[in-house]
Amino acid sequence: MRKVVTTFESSTYIMKKLFFGSLAVIVSLSTLRAQSKEVIVAYFGKDLVQLADSAGAAYYRTTERKRPGFIVRDYTTSKTLLLEAECSAFMPTLIVNGKVTEYYENGKRKAEGVYKENNPTGTFRYFYSTGNLKGRQEYTEAGIRYLESFSETGEELMINGKGIFSQQMDNGILYTEVEDYKSVAIFLVDNANDTLYTQTDTPPEYHNGYEGMMRDIAKNIHYPASARRQGIQGKISVSFIVPKTGPIQNVGLASGINEECDAEAVRVVSLLTDWTPAKHKGKIVKSTFTLPIMFKLGQ
Repeated sequence: MRKVVTTFESSTYIMKKLFFGSLAVIVSLSTLRAQSKEVIVAYFGKDLVQLADSAGAAYYRTTERKRPGFIVRDYTTSKTLLLEAECSAFMPTLIVNGKVTEYYENGKRKAEGVYKENNPTGTFRYFYSTGNLKGRQEYTEAGIRYLESFSETGEELMINGKGIFSQQMDNGILYTEVEDYKSVAIFLVDNANDTLYTQTDTPPEYHNGYEGMMRDIAKNIHYPASARRQGIQGKISVSFIVPKTGPIQNVGLASGINEECDAEAVRVVSLLTDWTPAKHKGKIVKSTFTLPIMFKLGQ
């Protein structure tokens, strides 16, 4: 039986905690630039949605001027520090450039690393609530390297760059299978005990191959007239499930550019029903797939 160990959170968890999105601050930008002390700039509910004031807030954010940028801190309303980040801008969108540290509510470090333009870079360290090191990951242009992992008592859990790591999610347990310090498979076992892969050694494939898929997309897609008139263009990502047997399922928007273009991309992908399922280590598995659809003026 393969050993399953508890993994450290991805740095994307930290960025979720940073409540990304447009921010309406409750003090003027000129005031913030003029002051060096820590100032409350926003309140958030339990769902991380920004609130107009402190009523019903679960978290609040502060900024402190530290040239050339700002220190942004997120707290619970009981004044427990959860996160501290070096930022070059915090409105209308947070831009993290520098060290980020996440904390447990007991004050112990949970994770720390460095971001460049909101992207993790270099080595991140993760900790248990006791303060003991949980593990390290390295973020490079080639992807994530899983460097080491430890039990709460300090036992080394990843042997020669190999192991299976688990992370509790709201809808199940996410597993990452690592070989040679890199992930070779990622899959979720949901609360209904259904397994869904997001990474496999053999991804799903359209029945007519890549070129056939491009031809079918080009044949069926229509550039919405209103979007063309407005000069709207860009990449849309459409995700779907490729089951072990049968047509694709759960076709939906992963990221979009415009309501009409988004709907057209989902419609066209929904027509690509026939896929060869993914395999992992020779076994047919249920998987997710995300397909980019480009709308470009002049096409």
